[in-house]
Amino acid sequence: MKSRPPLHFLFSIFALAIFAACDQRNSDADPGAKATPNPGTAEKPAGKARIVSWNLQWFPGHKPDATPEVAAEHMAAAQKAVAALKPDVLLLQEVRGWAGAAKLCEAVPGLTPHVVTAFEKQIPGARPQNQVIAAKMPADSAWSATWVGGHSGPPRGYAFAALELSGGRFLLCWSLHLKSNVGQFDQNVSMRVESARQLLAHVREMVALYSRRGPCAVVVAGDMNTSADDPKFAKEPTMRGLIGAGLWWTHEGVPFAKRTTIPAEGSFPDNCFDHILTAGLGRPVAFVKAFPGISDHNPVVLDVDFSKADFAPRLDVAAGLKVLSTVTAPNVPVDLPGVIASSDAAAIAAAVGKNVTIRGKVSRVGQTKTASMNFINFVGNSRTEFVAIVKKDHFASIAAGHGGKLDSLIGKTIEVRGELILYKGTPEIELRAPADLRVIE
Repeated sequence: MKSRPPLHFLFSIFALAIFAACDQRNSDADPGAKATPNPGTAEKPAGKARIVSWNLQWFPGHKPDATPEVAAEHMAAAQKAVAALKPDVLLLQEVRGWAGAAKLCEAVPGLTPHVVTAFEKQIPGARPQNQVIAAKMPADSAWSATWVGGHSGPPRGYAFAALELSGGRFLLCWSLHLKSNVGQFDQNVSMRVESARQLLAHVREMVALYSRRGPCAVVVAGDMNTSADDPKFAKEPTMRGLIGAGLWWTHEGVPFAKRTTIPAEGSFPDNCFDHILTAGLGRPVAFVKAFPGISDHNPVVLDVDFSKADFAPRLDVAAGLKVLSTVTAPNVPVDLPGVIASSDAAAIAAAVGKNVTIRGKVSRVGQTKTASMNFINFVGNSRTEFVAIVKKDHFASIAAGHGGKLDSLIGKTIEVRGELILYKGTPEIELRAPADLRVIE
């Protein structure tokens, strides 16, 4: 995959098949790594399966500048642990690249990487802390994308794979590694919240897409860098928003001592930052298994019984977005270069075809007679010089953070982000996700 697909990536069945066949290995694989094709005859389990999520701490090697000897030791220990865990689905974080993921999966017969992110190639200054989805079952489609966030948005992104199960069912999986707690706490929270907003929008779109093809269930897992019950994160809505959207927290009811994913070290106490959330799989309960020395995180393990699951996720994404709306998106400095004023018609015309950020005061909000299209006009330009639009399919998710409607934006200065296109002679940006619109004042 050569570019980040937008969050509204609604494929046709034919396009999905082509995308899956193309795969993303040519762009995301480690230099010199051998690409392993997705096995067309892989197992499609009808009954029980094990899902494992694990942050492997700069795998292999524990640190960015690990020697080959240390990396080899890390690999051997992790392979032994994964062999003992026997996962059917493996979701990893902090993996350097495709070669390491593929070698690790050799520990379990039939376990194959379907997607390995390469954020260091997509985000300036990013380090190779990548996310992986591997499985014994084949993938109908698999890709990765960076979070949309402009100049100061959330780091990294997500890995996604739609795994094929027996009976024409799909297991839709996301592997996440949200913003760490290094740096200013409030900014870290806002970045995690923004990632959660974009994730929920993508979950809703993939569930809508795959539900037309067959029953599906959802698995969202990874290092969230936040806790559902630590007082330090009491005001952070990231986990509450995901749960409020209808995702089942598989640590629910588990005593804290039995779900510690980051053991205490020095002045840092025990914590639970690693989570698996599901929808359409009932209410399975996860457990944590310790493998000292392999990582500063313990893996989260979830055993599910597909034969007892209804594969009918009951999601209320709007409710989750409402919870998340209590925290604003990451702030962007007002004098940040590269932001185009909505009144600068010449600069807007020159930027057609590019991904841009446009800032201005909203003069009017309206919609077509059928409500299929909503539009935002700005002070200082005519309707033919620039307009931001929101189509009906994306209205609820975008308006959720603004009281459920866009009228509240009138008189406020906002930023809109996206590809600037020319439609019937008028430059416009189509807003497709909550992160595409940000209130500045």
